[in-house]
Amino acid sequence: MSDKAKIVRGEQAKKPLNVAIVGAGKACYNLLHILDEERLSRLSMKIMGVADKNSNAPGILYAKEINLFTTDNFKELYRLEGLNLIIELTGSLQLREELLRTKPKEMSAIDHRGARLLWDLVQTEVEKTELERERVRSEERQKKQIQVILDSLPYRVMVVNLDMTIDTVNQTFLRDFKVTRQEAIGNKCYVVRYGLDEACWKSGTACILEKGGLEDLKKKGLFTTMKEYVDSHGNSHYDVITIAPILDEKGDIIQILETSRDVTGRIRTMTGTA
Repeated sequence: MSDKAKIVRGEQAKKPLNVAIVGAGKACYNLLHILDEERLSRLSMKIMGVADKNSNAPGILYAKEINLFTTDNFKELYRLEGLNLIIELTGSLQLREELLRTKPKEMSAIDHRGARLLWDLVQTEVEKTELERERVRSEERQKKQIQVILDSLPYRVMVVNLDMTIDTVNQTFLRDFKVTRQEAIGNKCYVVRYGLDEACWKSGTACILEKGGLEDLKKKGLFTTMKEYVDSHGNSHYDVITIAPILDEKGDIIQILETSRDVTGRIRTMTGTA
């Protein structure tokens, strides 16, 4: 039996929180600022309105900027359709008592002390979001650095997905095959690499992605061969191709890495056909 406690959510957890705020001071302003659409969506929350007697309160001014309903009488908030939670941020005991006495029964209320729990929840969400953004930024930096390294290599590099679409190529690949990065990425490898209309194996040429090929590659770990192909002018060319698997954390192949270099000149010299 697992030591982890199972969290059971009731039907109420599925209902979004439609929130209005009473008291538009600095706390309200800060709350509105950090609760952007993305965070509100993750918290299943919608801010519907703000009330404060001071029309120049920072929360009121900002609420108007983002087109929220504003009023100087908190009881007008009760008329907002779908409103089910009121957060009191004034700190006034008298206002709190009046709010609890006059609000509709179907509406819940949190006073400024209870709102600290909500604030902690929001802060946790903010920190979580920032960590996620930093992770994405870090991955982007790593991806750019890897691309710089790949582009500095003198031989062609191509990373292919299991559906035969190209994920990554280097500058040498683009130069030798006279294609742009936009033309290569996402296109089928046999189209970009050999100018074919169908997979290599359907044209009678062996392909590591055909049935059984990936299992052999996984066992060997590396596969090197020389391949002859004929260009559109009928001239034969020779490539030395090395293929290696890219594995996930479970050890399953998720992509293949192909490096290649043109050795046509060397072959012609060796065979006396140069």
